[in-house]
Amino acid sequence: MYAKFGRMSFASMLFGEMTETSRVSWTALICGYERLGDMDNARRLFDQMPEKDLAAFNAMIDGYVKLGDMGLA
Repeated sequence: MYAKFGRMSFASMLFGEMTETSRVSWTALICGYERLGDMDNARRLFDQMPEKDLAAFNAMIDGYVKLGDMGLA
């Protein structure tokens, strides 16, 4: 919920304290950064994500499209 409402410092802190993470939690954090236009942090998380899924790829694509960044990142 913190990521959904743009409270990324809280979301990141809780994510870091999680003993187990799922693709859903990774994608939620990526989407939070993407919504704020912070594609550097979104990309950093995406690159660290152990198993990428369609939702994570879509979040990244959506963020780059919204920013008008159509280059190869």
